[in-house]
Amino acid sequence: MCRWLQYQGPQIPLATLITEPENSLLDEALGDPKGGEPTETTNADGFGVGFYTSLPEPGIFRTVHPAWSDPNLHNLCAHINSRNFMAHVRDASPGMAVQESNTQPFSHGKWLFCHNGEINGFENGTFRRDIFNLIDDGLFNAIKGTTDSELMFYLALSLGLDKDPIAALVAMVTNIEQLGGMHGVNYPVNATIGLSDGKDIYAVRYASNGHPPSLFHTNDAKSLGRISPRLAENYSQDMRIVSSEPVTGYASGWTEVPRGTVVKISGFDVETRRFRP
Repeated sequence: MCRWLQYQGPQIPLATLITEPENSLLDEALGDPKGGEPTETTNADGFGVGFYTSLPEPGIFRTVHPAWSDPNLHNLCAHINSRNFMAHVRDASPGMAVQESNTQPFSHGKWLFCHNGEINGFENGTFRRDIFNLIDDGLFNAIKGTTDSELMFYLALSLGLDKDPIAALVAMVTNIEQLGGMHGVNYPVNATIGLSDGKDIYAVRYASNGHPPSLFHTNDAKSLGRISPRLAENYSQDMRIVSSEPVTGYASGWTEVPRGTVVKISGFDVETRRFRP
């Protein structure tokens, strides 16, 4: 399974969360989480980071190299500061090529999107084709890779992501589940999803069978000081992290996102509601 995190708050170097903490995303990529779900696998099939600066659209760095072996990643994370960023380490699903266009996060316009999980039955060509057919004609040529994750993103864009992000995500999952049922796939969706427009961040934990991957968010800004001295120095009440596993050596200060839930973080406000396709 893949792993990812999102941050929102005062500007900090990307390294503060991606490379420096005790249980950084690089540690998680090596299959050594110190909170959340234990694993015997590594996330060696690519790494990506998306970040917002002074421009309306996010910057992106993606590579097929393992995150822990790429010196460019360490250099980039040390020098880029951002108020809102997303990082993802990939464990490719069977049949999904290891190539840059398949590496997350994905971006389109103001949006960043990442996904951990899978569309079960995606290898069924007619099921996959029917999902493709739901993509808006104006967005179809923007799809560059071959993953189910990218298709979920562009389907959400086609279903009104710009107007109502949560409703679009619900509609995206609903459509995939309905098509899956038509093709004999009982539990099509398994997902945690990260989404941002540079102002707010959204996180979804949902699976058709009721057993999605793990997902956590920080309880409050004070707990972030335990992760890094940089966060303590830049303390602000609107600092928040969402992550596949706690970015610390302990779970204290983190709340597990309940199954079947979407979280919206907007400034100081954290809104949690049921995710009901």
